[in-house]
Amino acid sequence: MDYIKTLTIITLGYLYYIFFKLLLLTVNLRIVNQPGRSALENGSIYFASWHGNLIASTVAFQKTFISMQNPITLIVADNFGGRVYGFAYQKIREFNVVYLELDNLISSFKKIKKILNENKSVAMTADGPKAPRHVLRRGSLAVMKQQPTILASVNYAVPVSLFWRWDKMVVPLPFSSLTVKFSDPAVVTDEELIKVVLSS
Repeated sequence: MDYIKTLTIITLGYLYYIFFKLLLLTVNLRIVNQPGRSALENGSIYFASWHGNLIASTVAFQKTFISMQNPITLIVADNFGGRVYGFAYQKIREFNVVYLELDNLISSFKKIKKILNENKSVAMTADGPKAPRHVLRRGSLAVMKQQPTILASVNYAVPVSLFWRWDKMVVPLPFSSLTVKFSDPAVVTDEELIKVVLSS
């Protein structure tokens, strides 16, 4: 059974990797407000976006921060879907992938803080990997209150929506336009402000 599951993850991971590479090669990315390079030189930045924007925001991170000194560490759930995403993202040299059991809040928070303390940058969705949609998870908010954070708002010209998911995952199409706006790095404490910036 484990063999079948592993084979399925690898197969789906390769397919997603091919699709992701196609997006990287063809999507027309427009940056509205890119943080200054000096803010990123030392790493240790926390990136956050909504879970429904997972694919698009990851495209934006790769295309925007490709020249960062340290790769961005993507935090993904240690479950079937997270393993598929992680398998694909591990093949992109600008990303490191760390799997977390995100139901264990204290353990996850400590691991994220350890990565940031190692002067590395971390990216994770603020409301995922489980419902409800657009409700900040306590761990994400706790990191934002302690760590310089960049919030990513993403908009699409031609998206495909997967409405059967709790997060209404929205996926950009190849050769479409993708607009992303990054906030300035800051320690963010206002929960309502976070929601406004991520949704703008």
